[in-house]
Amino acid sequence: MPQNPAAPHHLPWFFTAPGATDGLFIAMIVLLIVACVVIGNVFFYLYQLPMQMAGRGRIHKIQAQVVAVLALAVTEADSDAGRQSRRQGQALA
Repeated sequence: MPQNPAAPHHLPWFFTAPGATDGLFIAMIVLLIVACVVIGNVFFYLYQLPMQMAGRGRIHKIQAQVVAVLALAVTEADSDAGRQSRRQGQALA
């Protein structure tokens, strides 16, 4: 394959030839999908944790405080998302 004379002789490994598969792009897509799934699972686990802990019969005082803090965090996250959507609606109007 002829090479442009102005191009350097050694190119980095992530440069691909025309028409070749871009391995770095595919790796980043896979990494992004895996990261989204993992972050989503962690979020949903933390979201249901207060209800799961409160659903058990006996809980200690420290567990009740953890449940209260997690419930407040979830409530704040929900209300913050609502505020952002209302702001976006007002900006569009």
